[in-house]
Amino acid sequence: MLNQLVYTRCSPYRDLKNKGNVVRDGDGFGVFSMSAGLAADGQSENLLFLQQRLALKNASNESAPIGLFHSYEYFSLPKGHAFWFEFARPRCETPRKNGKTHRSGTYVKQCLIGEIEGYPFEWFGAKVWDAHLISENDYYLDDDPAAVPDMLPQLSAKTAPGDITLEKVRLFADGREKMIKSAIWFVLQEYEKPESERKVLLIKDTAENAALWVAAVELALSPEMARTVSFSTNRSKLGTQADSALFYYTDDAGHASQLPSRGGRQSRRPQCMIVAYHPQDSFCNALRVLPTSNFVLLDGVNKTLSFDPGPAIEKAYYTAAVQAGEDISDFCRVVLPGFGFTEISAELPELFDAYQYLLDSAHKGNLWQYDKTVSYLARLLQKGPPISAALAEYLLDECLGAYPRMFAEDLRGGGLLLNIMYKLSVFLKREQNVVALTMDYGRRLMDSLPESGGALRALWKALQAPGLAALSKVVLGELLGDTELPEYTQRLLRFPPETVELLQSMFIVMMSQNGVSGSDVLESEVKLQFICTCMVGLLPDPERLRRNLSALRENSELLNRTALWGADYLNRCAPQKVPAWWDAVLAAAGDDLPGLCRSLSCSGQASIQLIEQMLANRVEKTKTCDGTVTRAFLEAIKVLGAEEHTGRQLFGTWIACAPLRDFEKIIYAIETCRLSETVEWWLFALANNRLPIDGGPELVSCFAEMKAWAVKLKKTSRPAVMFELKRAVEKPKREDAVRSAFKSFLMLQLPYDQAFCCSRYYQELCGRVAEMRVGELHLWMLSAMVFDAGDLQGLVQYVSQYVQAALSTCKPRHILEEGMAPLADAVSYQYKVPARDAAYIQWLQEITEQVLEKQFAAYFRPGMPEQAMKLNSCDGVVREKLSALLQAASAHAEKPKGGFFSGLFGGRRN
Repeated sequence: MLNQLVYTRCSPYRDLKNKGNVVRDGDGFGVFSMSAGLAADGQSENLLFLQQRLALKNASNESAPIGLFHSYEYFSLPKGHAFWFEFARPRCETPRKNGKTHRSGTYVKQCLIGEIEGYPFEWFGAKVWDAHLISENDYYLDDDPAAVPDMLPQLSAKTAPGDITLEKVRLFADGREKMIKSAIWFVLQEYEKPESERKVLLIKDTAENAALWVAAVELALSPEMARTVSFSTNRSKLGTQADSALFYYTDDAGHASQLPSRGGRQSRRPQCMIVAYHPQDSFCNALRVLPTSNFVLLDGVNKTLSFDPGPAIEKAYYTAAVQAGEDISDFCRVVLPGFGFTEISAELPELFDAYQYLLDSAHKGNLWQYDKTVSYLARLLQKGPPISAALAEYLLDECLGAYPRMFAEDLRGGGLLLNIMYKLSVFLKREQNVVALTMDYGRRLMDSLPESGGALRALWKALQAPGLAALSKVVLGELLGDTELPEYTQRLLRFPPETVELLQSMFIVMMSQNGVSGSDVLESEVKLQFICTCMVGLLPDPERLRRNLSALRENSELLNRTALWGADYLNRCAPQKVPAWWDAVLAAAGDDLPGLCRSLSCSGQASIQLIEQMLANRVEKTKTCDGTVTRAFLEAIKVLGAEEHTGRQLFGTWIACAPLRDFEKIIYAIETCRLSETVEWWLFALANNRLPIDGGPELVSCFAEMKAWAVKLKKTSRPAVMFELKRAVEKPKREDAVRSAFKSFLMLQLPYDQAFCCSRYYQELCGRVAEMRVGELHLWMLSAMVFDAGDLQGLVQYVSQYVQAALSTCKPRHILEEGMAPLADAVSYQYKVPARDAAYIQWLQEITEQVLEKQFAAYFRPGMPEQAMKLNSCDGVVREKLSALLQAASAHAEKPKGGFFSGLFGGRRN
């Protein structure tokens, strides 16, 4: 309802600011009567400001060329709006009842206070403005000195249309199209600014035309927007003081004043945004628009503008506005309110484009293009779903029809159209329409993986948009339910890691949305197998695998089950990938090896083989096995127990990659773990194969430990024995030590190996033994290798190489005493050689004698047999043997027919 008042020349009148009390102090302009509601408490600030505005008169004057005319003014109060009609009267010729005559310049202002409905221009010429129908004498209560004006009734906020029709506006716009477009453009731009920074649109035209200017502008807006545009169809006394006439001021508390005050902070605000003044108003002759002016001028008489909107006014919105047809009417009366647009904005032209594209009857969904559709929908729906269900229904139906051909493009665009459709469906309670559509595409993409991985990722990204959680929950629940998971699980390992990670991310979110915990997964074989298979599928991308395994750390049992499942699967299907798997599991566990091992062991699902495999992988990667690993292994054995082959993989890996100096620790750890005899023997053999036969002094303790380990196992460590022999012969005058070491060496029963005999170790050994000049040791050295019975040629070659090596250690002048005599000693007596039978030794000595004859020939000089018999370094038996060998060697000065070997190959003697 609207309160009203009538302001005119009257007596008595009511005090507007004092609750409408009657004042009797002579005639003059004042409030003749008013609605009782205006006198209510809390209106004082409104009424003070209203009183100041009521005192202003337009330029109507019956004695001036301008003449009498009527005008409207609509403006904002600190609270609400005031809308008045000012009716200028000619001089009344009928005297008052008290005999007094009337003055000229009398007028009536009927003011409505409150919020009207519809467009303000629709009130122009409406029947509600009836205060001027009462004669001037009736506003003087001269009959009764005690008479008081009646209080006025409240009026309806609705009115029947006035005298401005659409046809009148169209006729008025003819020839003024650019001017009207410019006026609309100016209002839109100014309402983008804070009220304190706005300029006023001045219109130089008659009040009748000014009403049509206002109507033309309002028709480009929704009724609600139009009611925020204040106007006056006629103002006077603008001149050089236009600012003070066009603006008022408010302080921080909202108190309004016509003029600025010197104290305190105030904001300047337009009294009216559109202000007209009469072309013949002499009070406005001095009006000029300067660059610093807070107003612009539209000259309706000369059809000129003081501002230039540029090409912006060529947009369809402005054209429709001046045409005042159905397009602009539907846009302003239906679309803008229907989509919640209540404030004037410079984006109205773009909103009109969206309306024309999406809602105009000429543009159906089958003609929509994706980019424009999304852009325009976003504009229209920027404030949320339409207030009008009819508009929402129309848009949703058109979107659903257009979406099949836009699906792929929408996914590339981030699912913007899907987001819009779902929000509309929620508003209309038609979510199932969008769910079904999304499900259809989702299933197609899932069925065509991995080729559709990119599109599925785009769909998933779209479903993660704000506001789509409910849609995502339903879609994921359907796509990744227990019925569908087994099929995806079977195909997962054929997908690239990025696709696997995508499916797992979707599944984890689905679990969260539906309240499925890690414990629930453990109880569901279908879900657990899907998760585990996903992790295995990420193995080609270690960083993805580590990241996703780490996400399971909050549920250690789930991480354990996944780790063990993956290791078991890979052991069966792809053993070469197991090390990478355990690396990722350990990284996901924060590199806490003991903690992970303990957790896995206690999970109830682990086996000692898998725990050992994980630890062995760690050892192979770090090339060491510190106390952390061995303690973890011992703990696992205590929990899970040892099996027949327990320890083989872990310690085998350690032995294979550890530096030799760590063998002492390895042996200690093996003995501590109390492994099976079979495994310990196997590890002993592995360690034996790793040890060199020519190690340096730094490996003394290592070989000592290997020897002790061999004794414990009742085995022989070949490298340890050979190392010991080498060490023994390196120390001079220790024949007893050499014999002891040599005995162990001979017990090895080494088969003849030409490569070994050419090795540096063996060559040095031969040289050391030869330098000792002991005949028996020469024979032991000759017996070092075991030959097959049929390999006579190999034995001869072996003996020849040794004899040659032994002789080469002597200086030529000492060859007889130091070289030949000890070798002759080797074949002079029936020595016992450890691990060799007497027949073999006799046969070896016979072959050696023949080799000596041949080898001595190269060193033979006349007189050597006689010199041999005089040697003091050997006994008579050896001297005789040496002399005989030298005499036989002299016969080899010329090679016998048949060659050297013809006299040697004769069969082994027993």
